Amino acid sequence: MPVRTYLINRLTDAIYRLNGIEPSHRMPHKEDLRQSFSDHVLFSSDQLPPKVDLQPYMTTVEDQSRIGSCTANSLYNGRVKNTHLPIVTDSRCSMTNAIEALEEFGTCLESIWPYDISRVNKFPSIQAFEKGLKHRIYQALHVKIDLNEMKSCLAQGFPFAFGLRLYTSFD
Repeated sequence: MPVRTYLINRLTDAIYRLNGIEPSHRMPHKEDLRQSFSDHVLFSSDQLPPKVDLQPYMTTVEDQSRIGSCTANSLYNGRVKNTHLPIVTDSRCSMTNAIEALEEFGTCLESIWPYDISRVNKFPSIQAFEKGLKHRIYQALHVKIDLNEMKSCLAQGFPFAFGLRLYTSFD
């Protein structure tokens, strides 16, 4: 089991969980989920706009509190895929497994299965699963760890998810 790491805001005493993502060691199994964004880049580095603001299209930032739910709202299914065990614990999830869970199960609206840290290891309701199937992904693009490709992705209007390993020097 990974070591849980927390960041404490010394001004407010709020505690935030870090290291909630498991590194991906493979690409998704289905070809439609592992296409390369490199084939879709429209801007060279000198054509990139000086700034991009996608905030109007984003939801508000939410506090995940003390659980490692940063990977996706499909964390439960992603963790099930990650462990293949009947008992699921708050023990991180890879981006690959989260993407595959979004393709297989989708995600329901938060009004149906609200974010509640006391239910982190609870099986979602049947209604949540049924509604989730209506909000599945069918394709995903892999963005390289390349500054120009990441900037181009944003400039083209596509936000992307990524994991970041924080070392002890971060504190």
